Amino acid sequence: MKNYWIKASAILASILAMSLTAGCASSIDKVVEDRGQDMESIYAHYAGGDKANNYERRKRTLNMRDAESRSAMTGFPPHPERVRHLFPKLPNPELFMFVRPHAVGASGAPIPAYITRFTMYEKTHYALPGETVDTIRRNAVIDEALDQQDRERAAQLEDEQLKAQRKREQDARTQAFRASAHKKR
Repeated sequence: MKNYWIKASAILASILAMSLTAGCASSIDKVVEDRGQDMESIYAHYAGGDKANNYERRKRTLNMRDAESRSAMTGFPPHPERVRHLFPKLPNPELFMFVRPHAVGASGAPIPAYITRFTMYEKTHYALPGETVDTIRRNAVIDEALDQQDRERAAQLEDEQLKAQRKREQDARTQAFRASAHKKR
């Protein structure tokens, strides 16, 4: 009986060892399917890096903004008008609230209906240079113009490639015609 358990233990141990080493022998390509994109390409897509000229366009935009802020900051120390222009107050709209007639206190004293007003934000906020709505609109116009230039360049490149393809086809036809004419002689 003791011999039986030794043989069974040996067989079980060998089966376990083979299954463990078989798992190590497989490759990651067999285990995990290829999904096509790696982490770098996914990040580049979501970060906007999939366009080749995106970096140059951002650089031009930042240089324009930097030049604008430098030109606006010349002549310091600033005068109050310049400070108001450079750091404008952000809108803080007034809100109106209607309070219905109600009773207060233990005595139930009646309070008539009234309207009160208050600002949306407790503090006054100021914009940094280049953060105003006008600047954002101007930057949007610049971005649209740069996009239009990029589209025009792409269309021009596509036209040039199409012309080159047509020229190659024409040259191939001309050579074929010359070769057939040379064979007839």
